[in-house]
Amino acid sequence: MEQIKGLSLETLGGGAAVERFNRELAMVAANILDPNTPDKKARKATLELTVKPVSRNHAVIEISTKSTLANPTPYSTQIFIDRDIDGELAGVERDPNQVELPFKTPVTEVASNLIAIGDRK
Repeated sequence: MEQIKGLSLETLGGGAAVERFNRELAMVAANILDPNTPDKKARKATLELTVKPVSRNHAVIEISTKSTLANPTPYSTQIFIDRDIDGELAGVERDPNQVELPFKTPVTEVASNLIAIGDRK
């Protein structure tokens, strides 16, 4: 295959093609290192060159990059909701060290009547 003398990926857009691809590749690497994402899921870094001919000897090249990253792993927690002593809506996140819940209903009733949001079917 014949090479184009004077043009290469490294020179397109004054180095913009390589610079943009390297930025996407760095985002992929950072996403792999992120402990909040799955470690084995495939990621992508894509460089796309779209060549739009203006005439037989003139063309415009659009340089675009994108990456496909792993989404953060979902995190679940449980909350309890009720009314407080003043009748105001109140909620707390489940905390095994919580001594008392700030609810109007006695703690024993709250614990038996409430369904943790994460457990609701």
